[in-house]
Amino acid sequence: LTIVLLLSLFGSLIFYGCKDSKLVLGDYYYQFDKLDYYHIDIGEEDTYELEDNMVRSSLEEQKLSILTFGSPETIDDTLFIKELPMMGFEMKSFTHTSDVDSLKEIFREKTLSPENYAETACAPVFRDILIFRSGGKIEGMAKICLDCWQEVFLGTEVNTNSFGEHTGDYKRLYRLLYAEREE
Repeated sequence: LTIVLLLSLFGSLIFYGCKDSKLVLGDYYYQFDKLDYYHIDIGEEDTYELEDNMVRSSLEEQKLSILTFGSPETIDDTLFIKELPMMGFEMKSFTHTSDVDSLKEIFREKTLSPENYAETACAPVFRDILIFRSGGKIEGMAKICLDCWQEVFLGTEVNTNSFGEHTGDYKRLYRLLYAEREE
């Protein structure tokens, strides 16, 4: 009888714990019809080497700023975009309706209970830059580190705190962005 009561109590805790951590969807981060995706293949060691190099060109300085927590700082800071290819970033555009719809679901406000938030302890290298456009106009930007699961969002008023591992956003984004790279 004691075992049955303990199992019932444990089952109730699991049920209510799952109920409390239910995902609630909110607004989209951006309204967009096109995503320009920039990626650079650079290792952490190469990034650290660039950081340690005290004599850097202005292009290397800007590249380091993009790879770390530097630029861009605002949605209006767009001059760097045309220089991304010169820094070694490759570009791909997503315009197909099904791709854009999948991306919109990833970049959507989600509410979780606080115990489901995760913190990471690594230093991010933002190899993936996303430019969200609507009718050609930039609506927002994101810098993503898929290794550390960290991000920087610009141009949204939506709460982005729950973007992350417990919502599956990073895994879905990885599959979508890297699908052609791995074929």
